[in-house]
Amino acid sequence: MNVRLLVVLAGLYAYSCPVLAECVLSETSQLEFPHKLNLSEEECKFVEYNGSTVVTISVEYPSMKIVKHRPVNDSLVTFRLVNVSSESFDEDGAIRGMQPVSATDHMQYFQIGRFDYYRFISRDGRPVGVTNGARMFNARHLFGGSVEVRYSYTKTHTNLVEMDDFAVEFINKILEI
Repeated sequence: MNVRLLVVLAGLYAYSCPVLAECVLSETSQLEFPHKLNLSEEECKFVEYNGSTVVTISVEYPSMKIVKHRPVNDSLVTFRLVNVSSESFDEDGAIRGMQPVSATDHMQYFQIGRFDYYRFISRDGRPVGVTNGARMFNARHLFGGSVEVRYSYTKTHTNLVEMDDFAVEFINKILEI
């Protein structure tokens, strides 16, 4: 096989593979969201960021394909990544001082006003809080001590731990902390 053919084949192979790179969220050197997102250029186009501390990403479930933002449906999870101060952020602030209404080995249930609130420990060892809204579950999970991930999904997905496993896998795939 000659060298020219090898170069052409190598070029075709490289072109066909998705390239992961840092998703550049801003032109400025002082980002409000100072973390790198490992996304392809195509995926980066769908990330919503306006220069504040919040990054919004819509992801198909269970494929983890990043898509253009749309209203949440059964196949969509919306992630909001929020830069927080680890010194002042309180993962259990919503339930501090409260006693659970009920508890199992893996899940605590609280009643906060009209809302149901579930707390459990994720596979990464961090506490997760999930609020049972009218049509959706809204979860909160802290990553790396500095990024609060808020994610929403429809109530057709009733296994809160399974959905958090999806969130942990997705965030670990795209976020460098």
